[in-house]
Amino acid sequence: MNDFTLDSLAKLFALAANRQSEENSDRFVNVFKLFLSAEIEDKFIDDYVDIFVKYLQDFSSASSKKRVSLNSVKLIKICEDIRVNLSITERLIIIYYLIVLIEETGFSDISRAFTELISDMFGISHDLYSKLSDFISNNKGGKYQVLFNDRTRIAEILLTDLDIIFIKPLVNDLKLNDRNIKSDNVVYMLKDSVLVFKDIKKFFYPELYLLVENKKHTGTDKFYLKIRDIELVKKNKQILHKTSVDFCSGELIAVIGKSGSGKTSFLRSVAGLEKKANGKVYFLGNNSNQVLNKAFVPQNNDFIPLFSVEEHLIHRCDFLQFSSDKLNQMITEVLVDTGLSEERKQIVCKSDKSTYQLSGGQQKRLGIAMELLNQPDVLFLDEPTSGLSSEDSYKIITLLRSIANQNKIIIASIHQPDFNIFMMFDKVLIIDEGGYPIYFGTPAESVDYFRKMLAKVDKNTLIETKYNPAVLLKMIEERHFDENGIAIGQRKMMASDYYQGFINNSRSEIKGDILQTTKTNKQNNLISFINQLKFSFRVDLKQKTRLILLLLVPLLSGIVFSILLRYSPTDNYIYFYNPNIPVWI
Repeated sequence: MNDFTLDSLAKLFALAANRQSEENSDRFVNVFKLFLSAEIEDKFIDDYVDIFVKYLQDFSSASSKKRVSLNSVKLIKICEDIRVNLSITERLIIIYYLIVLIEETGFSDISRAFTELISDMFGISHDLYSKLSDFISNNKGGKYQVLFNDRTRIAEILLTDLDIIFIKPLVNDLKLNDRNIKSDNVVYMLKDSVLVFKDIKKFFYPELYLLVENKKHTGTDKFYLKIRDIELVKKNKQILHKTSVDFCSGELIAVIGKSGSGKTSFLRSVAGLEKKANGKVYFLGNNSNQVLNKAFVPQNNDFIPLFSVEEHLIHRCDFLQFSSDKLNQMITEVLVDTGLSEERKQIVCKSDKSTYQLSGGQQKRLGIAMELLNQPDVLFLDEPTSGLSSEDSYKIITLLRSIANQNKIIIASIHQPDFNIFMMFDKVLIIDEGGYPIYFGTPAESVDYFRKMLAKVDKNTLIETKYNPAVLLKMIEERHFDENGIAIGQRKMMASDYYQGFINNSRSEIKGDILQTTKTNKQNNLISFINQLKFSFRVDLKQKTRLILLLLVPLLSGIVFSILLRYSPTDNYIYFYNPNIPVWI
């Protein structure tokens, strides 16, 4: 925020406070200080507090009621001037502090009206403003999500769609970013925040958001994928060591590790694509006769040159042998789900398969859309964010999050995600070098798990210190130092040592569940052959240059060869007796 914006905000706060008497202004100042301390450097706070106190005096409506109407005109002008400098999240934060301000100082009708006007000018919906106002005012009539630790109710939660969560502590043992927060005092939590209960349990923003959001999708139709002792050996080399984990519908799972650690091998083994894999994958659901549909999205999709987005999906529907009456509806639905509706007619790639009218991120979404047509219960994705910008990567994982919320299991391999993406996953499976699985659990608990194994107590190994999952991977690979303080090759804990801890924590027993091996739908081979012929014909029609060459080359070569190979043993040439003709044909 620049000087102009902060000066204007001081005016807004003074106008909304609507000071109606000459009472002490400390209560107003304290709230404005809270706002400033969260937004600007400490050394500038006193200057803007002085400015705010001056505006409180200037805009006081105690001396004249006409002042109220004049103030409302000023307020509208200020909002118009500064809103272009504020993001929608910053605007909501300002509304939060304004509500706190007028709540602390009497909540007069004029103050309420001014604050509602500011909210409207800032583009905050009336519904969101009302919910936030009730939440801060401790309105018992509202229904809010409750955050639990074990069976203890520790906070009420108000979610928004603006990258901000409002929290009302129900106990006095909570800290937000190392700051103690009192019971019933509403605070806000941003994407780089961490909420701590009793210095033990941590709730990071993405994890907390998903924890509350997922409660909306709970039901009785949950199903489980139980993986038991999956391993892969090729040419006498152990690619993946025995792995036993359980996945539940509604979960977004990340498989994390360095290149060559075995992430793709794990995905392919569980998906049933790796024939040499040993171990078993079971399905447990309410319906023992249910067929479990699985789909696999490879790292690099082999798109068809010069085909549009829609044509790719039509071809996929033909391959899956869907009836033509449902085809258009299904394509429209997946385009909406993957955010590709506007790109429906755009060409995906050129003849050399380089990108054309679709960006890399859009191509990734198209690959997901093609597999969603089969309505999979379990979706595997190999490096869905590789080669993408951080923004596109976040959009892809957000898409996968929304798909998982539809009671599906999504399993994606990720090389090295950033903090926000890392925390969006419900569970992470970390595979170390040599194909050793070393951790399976929530992202927030992963760092503490390895800190305990390595007896780490320094702050540098806390993920919230840098908000970077690289802290975790660096800690896992920490090495010894020589006498000169230079890191040497040997690690402090080898992958095999971590693996023993994983084995001790994994569940290998199947306790009386009715399990069914996963099944896949079968296709009609004749229909598949016919569809492939139709597809090949459409591909040839798209490649106009190739098609023209296919038609012209035989004709032209026939003319050329007929001239070169013209021969007859007699003076009169007879085509039938030319001995070169059968050879040329």
